[in-house]
Amino acid sequence: MFFFVLLEWFISYKQNKELYKKAETIGSVLVGIGNVAIAFALKFSLLFIVIWVYNLLPWRMHFSWWTLLPCYIIFDFCSYWAHRISHQQRIWWATHVVHHTGEHYNLSVSFRLSWLQHFKLVFFLPVALLGFHPIIFFVANQIAVLFQFWVHTEYIGRLHPAIEYIFATPSNHRVHHGSQEKYINKNYAATFIFWDRLFNTYQKEEEQVL
Repeated sequence: MFFFVLLEWFISYKQNKELYKKAETIGSVLVGIGNVAIAFALKFSLLFIVIWVYNLLPWRMHFSWWTLLPCYIIFDFCSYWAHRISHQQRIWWATHVVHHTGEHYNLSVSFRLSWLQHFKLVFFLPVALLGFHPIIFFVANQIAVLFQFWVHTEYIGRLHPAIEYIFATPSNHRVHHGSQEKYINKNYAATFIFWDRLFNTYQKEEEQVL
């Protein structure tokens, strides 16, 4: 992730696009490093809790690679609501607002996450309680984190309509960070944009996002 941030910065510098501002980028990276340290400690502890819950459940699923797909879809559904509620309720907005404080839209924005955001783990308890194997649960979590990195860029335009219809692409996520009235509180999806289409929070990228 740090490599691609550096690559995007280098390309934008050579093209004089000014997508990166030094102080803002340093701030994003430092916030990201702190967040990684906290996340590591929490997830290490959470792993034992998830294993404990898993062993208590009479409907627990045995480890099987194919359960990753339903686990990921359900995990993403929870991500949609965790993100939406984080915009609509002030107490949860306090755990998310730092992500929207960057003035430039680039890959380093994905590092700009509140250290308090981990309280939102409560939204993902239903996934653990469904009995998915702990390894499947954590693999789904990590894939989701990595997926949300690449959408924070202006270098990727609109993709094929079929891809734009299913996934939260850079185009779809730029809308979410837009300041125009029609873009505010739109496109909450982390991976699958069809959640926004289903719950009437979808907005296509039309005019340039500001």
